[in-house]
Amino acid sequence: MSETGSRILELTEITTVADDDELVVVDVSDTTYSAEGTNKRATKESFFSGWDGWISAGETWTYASATTFTISGDLTGKYQKGDKIKLTQTTAKYFYIVGVAYADPNTTVTVTAGDDYSLANAAITSPYYSKEENPQGFPGVFLYTAPLTPGGNMTYTDTTSKLFFSIKGQHVILNYAAGGTTGGTASTYIDVTLPVACLSASSYWTACMIRDGTYQGGLISVGTTYLRVYKEGLADWTLGVTRQFGVSLSYPL
Repeated sequence: MSETGSRILELTEITTVADDDELVVVDVSDTTYSAEGTNKRATKESFFSGWDGWISAGETWTYASATTFTISGDLTGKYQKGDKIKLTQTTAKYFYIVGVAYADPNTTVTVTAGDDYSLANAAITSPYYSKEENPQGFPGVFLYTAPLTPGGNMTYTDTTSKLFFSIKGQHVILNYAAGGTTGGTASTYIDVTLPVACLSASSYWTACMIRDGTYQGGLISVGTTYLRVYKEGLADWTLGVTRQFGVSLSYPL
């Protein structure tokens, strides 16, 4: 191994590349594989300077549905849940990967971007992926219109609901505020469809605010595809306007 600050000729062990090391780069048109590398040099800084966090996928992505595309071959070792992707269909689109499955001869990748983006039945160009926390241009959160399903014969007319979510690693981070009017026959709960399926169902108390005549706490029960909002003490919701609740939680993807 060469000394720091000199040209690296040979590496016999794993080492840290110093800022002033020079790496020989051979032009692809140079068929002589000369030691001089066609007189080209690259420093550590030049490799990473200006990098925006995206890596070119280097393969063809083919539309399959509004939330899936396919890639030839087994790519389960390259992509995983929680990865971010960027692609172009007339304009740039951004998604989280929420599923990767291989069935000969293709890998099917399932993605989500809530209400903000969906795949069109059209060619996909400029495919990129990222495992970075904050690649250039990727949205901080996505908006999702969450269907609400009250228990029994109670109705809930949604008037002001907003759900935003993001994915960090393999956990979904969700913030939701709902406001509406209850009607029909009173029930103990209201279900909210999750933007991304939960890995496994669980029940736990969390920081849940409810306004049902008065402000009070509540219980959140998380299923694989929904979260269930109960009033404190599992009492029935009352019927009327301005029935609100707010939820902030994370769950495994």
